[in-house]
Amino acid sequence: MKNRWAVAVAGTITMVCLGTVYSWSLFSQPLIAGFGWSATTTVWTFSTAIFFLGVGAILGGRWQDRVGPRPVVVTGAVLWGLGNVLAGLGTAHFGAWWIYLTYGVVGGLGLGLGYITPVAAVTKWFPDRRGLAGGMVVMGFGLGTFFYNNVVKNVPAFRDATTQAKAVVDARGRGEVRTLDPVHVSAVMRTFVVSGVVFAAVGGLCASFVTNPPAGTENSVPRRKPPLVRTPAKARNRERPSPTESSSCWSPECSFRVAFQAPSATIAALAQIKIEMRSTDVCMRCRPATVGMARGSVPGKQASCAKPAFTNCPANQAVGAATRPYSSLANAVLARSGGG
Repeated sequence: MKNRWAVAVAGTITMVCLGTVYSWSLFSQPLIAGFGWSATTTVWTFSTAIFFLGVGAILGGRWQDRVGPRPVVVTGAVLWGLGNVLAGLGTAHFGAWWIYLTYGVVGGLGLGLGYITPVAAVTKWFPDRRGLAGGMVVMGFGLGTFFYNNVVKNVPAFRDATTQAKAVVDARGRGEVRTLDPVHVSAVMRTFVVSGVVFAAVGGLCASFVTNPPAGTENSVPRRKPPLVRTPAKARNRERPSPTESSSCWSPECSFRVAFQAPSATIAALAQIKIEMRSTDVCMRCRPATVGMARGSVPGKQASCAKPAFTNCPANQAVGAATRPYSSLANAVLARSGGG
């Protein structure tokens, strides 16, 4: 069985070779100065390559599903290198349409085939670290520009060509008619050829290691468990709040109290308030006698209607009997919650 990290590294190096497409700006000014092109011509070359990168990604995805990743990635790396080689060999003879066809169409298709496949294949080797694997491979595409720029700029022939190309473009901006020396034009074209050979050789070799994992790899690799969240000892030992202490208690016990005991307690409290309000006055049955006593027509009735004897009134005894169950339930609820 292959080492999955070796597959990831191979896919990353392949992407480094493909990511050099974003170094196109290195060639824009030398091509403008060497062939008298406008900036639009060089921009369209790069735009064509990026467009066919998208087309190649669609074709490569479908092809990979049928034959696996290796032939798709190898083909992509070889096509990208071939596009650079052909552009360096024929652009000076055939003009702009040739670089559109070679670097733009052929090289762009190779970019698409080689870009989509390593990402899909390498992530299959890392079912426990898909994000890391995918990020590592895509990182190579970005690093390709960084490495290629620093290498090519330090090649003496290419550095001299870019320096003179800048002077030629500046002179044309002042209205002077100047062209890039043929020696420098050859240095630029030679850079295309050498780069293409390196891309095809290194990229194709590394691409040959990019394969799908054996069947069952996803089940054989242990998945990383999420970290345990430890609860502080103080929080674990803290007593569970009662319904009267916190309004955020939604345990079954609290829900039962709110749903069933609260209405009973409310009814009992209302009944108790009603009794106390009635106790401030004489009872309904004895009201006529009390009124008559106040008028002096019914003497001797004050004792039977006084407040200490109020609870003996038959009417109030009936009200008390009707509300006694709710009062008992209210007392029990208050005692349970610590409020009674």
